Amino acid sequence: MLGKCANPSCNVPFRYLRGGRLFLVDVPPVKPAELADGFDRHHPRRTKYFWLCGDCAITMAVAVNHDGMAVVQPREQAVVAGE
Repeated sequence: MLGKCANPSCNVPFRYLRGGRLFLVDVPPVKPAELADGFDRHHPRRTKYFWLCGDCAITMAVAVNHDGMAVVQPREQAVVAGE
């Protein structure tokens, strides 16, 4: 459940989809037990939602780093990382 802006230095609470930007990110499972029946076990992924408030979404984006983890970073870097 989304509770607040994904930017760790921002505490704006999530209330509506109309404000800010929602990101859908495929991340690898944390543990093998998280693999659900019916998913491709050769490429296990789980989809997580991240939300950035309107102010943070102007300059920040959510991207996947080289370790497969979702990170909040400046937009210029996120585009290079494959946003």
